[in-house]
Amino acid sequence: MKNLPNTTSMSPSPTMIDTNNNNNSKPPATTSDEKGGPPSPPPHTRTAQQILQEYQVDPSCGLSNDRAAQLLTQYGPNQLKPPETPSAWKIFLQQVTSAMNLVLIAAVAVSFAIHDWIAAGVVGALVILNVSVGFTQEWKAERVLASLASVGSPVATVLRHDPKSTSSTRVGQSRIVEGKAKSVPSVDVVPGDIILVKIGDVVPADARIIPGFLSNLECDEALLTGESMPVSKTADPIDQADCPVGDRTNMIYSGSQVTKGRARCVVTMTGMHTELGKIAKALESKEGTKEEGWKLLVHRLKAGLGLADSTPLQITLNKLAYWLLLGAIILAIT
Repeated sequence: MKNLPNTTSMSPSPTMIDTNNNNNSKPPATTSDEKGGPPSPPPHTRTAQQILQEYQVDPSCGLSNDRAAQLLTQYGPNQLKPPETPSAWKIFLQQVTSAMNLVLIAAVAVSFAIHDWIAAGVVGALVILNVSVGFTQEWKAERVLASLASVGSPVATVLRHDPKSTSSTRVGQSRIVEGKAKSVPSVDVVPGDIILVKIGDVVPADARIIPGFLSNLECDEALLTGESMPVSKTADPIDQADCPVGDRTNMIYSGSQVTKGRARCVVTMTGMHTELGKIAKALESKEGTKEEGWKLLVHRLKAGLGLADSTPLQITLNKLAYWLLLGAIILAIT
């Protein structure tokens, strides 16, 4: 795989194009069934030229301002869905009504009933400590999840042009218009945009690297893959459609940071359809139940006791706590 350190083509200075052959007024021939979703097959398996043709965009010019506005209306802003604001009371009640704390609270009640004040005080202190630690950890986790929407750069450098620009000139029968690099809010980045990334930049959207505009690019993708080392990028297509995100070296992803080099890329996915958006969607989604009638009531009761709608490990621990409570009751009776 060959990287071309063409510093001339990587320059953010204006370039010139022939607008007679520019078909930016045509809609991109996306084959996705979902608005703003990726084209099919995945972009990392296709050549950059195929994606550029799909969005009808010139890599030396970028989208026109009018076409970018149309795509922004079509696909929506490039931002993650704001998560629900964490509720302190809800988190506190969840901690108090957890299986282990319910068992300890029951032990406190029994200790008070038999006038064992020392045991009641010790177990009560354990309940307070357990609820405090659990609440603190859960609150921090919810705050981290809520801050996921703010991950990314507030601005992006894109290549845009204005077909009606007064700076255009004519060469023979063709009218030449300048394409210029400009900074725009990241929320205004759309599929088909040509973005320019360099060292220190945070990638604003998922994009396919364009051959001939790649110069020793490396990106830190720890947010997505957990890999501590930066990933060296290439421009050649990858045959395996379902390869892991970390192996898609011809793509750059929203939220990752450029640690070396620079490149020019065509945006393929924005907003909640990026890999970062998929993570945010998975974190906030909860699997529902199809139960009805009395079965639905039983399911809600089990969920309230922590025996459903939770992780397998948490369900196992809750079951253990209830068995311990049952065993303690039997021993107390006998």
